[in-house]
Amino acid sequence: MTVDLLKFSTIPAAALAAYLGLALFFSVAHADAVLDQPKTNATSKSRPSDAVWAVDFVKAKPRELENYVAYCRANWARAREEMKAAGSVLSYRMLVDESGHSEWDVILLTEYRDRAAFDAREQAYQTAIARIRLAGQGPTLVNGKGARDLADIRYSRTLSAPSLMP
Repeated sequence: MTVDLLKFSTIPAAALAAYLGLALFFSVAHADAVLDQPKTNATSKSRPSDAVWAVDFVKAKPRELENYVAYCRANWARAREEMKAAGSVLSYRMLVDESGHSEWDVILLTEYRDRAAFDAREQAYQTAIARIRLAGQGPTLVNGKGARDLADIRYSRTLSAPSLMP
């Protein structure tokens, strides 16, 4: 399992917005390029360009950024990898701003196959967690701390990635 971790230190908000726009553009451009390829999931009738992105902006608690990133690797990324294997998630990313000068430190991005996969994300997550954890086992803690001990989600957004091709 590989977690794509990008670090931002002193990047202005406009530059970050441009980066996110380019990331979504290249995702859509790649998706449009593979539209004619056969589907690997026979039940999926959506086009890759129908993707829906969930974006969470997270602020780590004081001196907990490193622990929160470790928590995300151990839990969030593992669940996304399982959901990707099941076909509901196309990709996921974690972006980190280490400057400490913004209202968020971490952006968690999850690209869902389509609106239906996005709407069913909680069930897909629960299924993924059931495959990862032993019966009755909770999340992997970092230094004895869980997600709410390490960070707060400041806000969440849902974005669509419409096709740019005519």
